[in-house]
Amino acid sequence: TRLRFEYRARTTNALTTRLFCIDYHGKSTPTIEALAHANASRYDLFFMCQDDIPYDDTWDRSGPLKREVLQQQICADLARRKLPYHDIRGSVAERGRAVMNLIEAYRQDEHAVIQRVDLV
Repeated sequence: TRLRFEYRARTTNALTTRLFCIDYHGKSTPTIEALAHANASRYDLFFMCQDDIPYDDTWDRSGPLKREVLQQQICADLARRKLPYHDIRGSVAERGRAVMNLIEAYRQDEHAVIQRVDLV
């Protein structure tokens, strides 16, 4: 089995950008919709970083209450798209270890071919 692995750590992707756009502006754009649709098949593994770490309340964020609502919307969107994901919890270091352990488990599966991984 040939394995190609690409790891991209980010705090958001086109799926979540779409939901933030709808929340902030009341609608999405055709470009964002197309990117979100493509994003759904772009990755082999999705990791959902849960909101169990302290909220960094900066000027460019919506606030802790909105954080919880958007978190629920992201989970619902992944379910609607039938995209399985892994819940990631704990400190940043614990999250990193959890992700790497899950990736390693997939890599050891002789039938798994991981193309791309994304954190949502």
